[in-house]
Amino acid sequence: MKKSVRQNIPFFILLLGSILLYALFPYIIKVLFIGGPSYELLEEVHSPGETYIVSAYRVNAGATTDYSVEAYIMKNNKKGKKIYSKYHEHDAEMSWISDSQISINGIVLDLSKGETYKE
Repeated sequence: MKKSVRQNIPFFILLLGSILLYALFPYIIKVLFIGGPSYELLEEVHSPGETYIVSAYRVNAGATTDYSVEAYIMKNNKKGKKIYSKYHEHDAEMSWISDSQISINGIVLDLSKGETYKE
């Protein structure tokens, strides 16, 4: 006895759902149970001429990784372009050298030239 196409639709829906669940399982587990990295604001500094605002964050990506520090140029009170990222750091020491040059943990970046640092 042949089954009609309509009788096979529930089987195909179940098969497609199973394939999607299998493919997305790691992502679902991460989002539901582990979550993404957490960001803790360490410091926010304004350039001398108020041209730039740079905010530094301590990033905690989970129990099996060390902290890192990331710094962003802020735009409209939201994280903008990442200008500094270094793994195995816990704190950020930031100071302005000029209105466009900033020192972050001893690394000098010229923001007017779009310089960034990643380690």
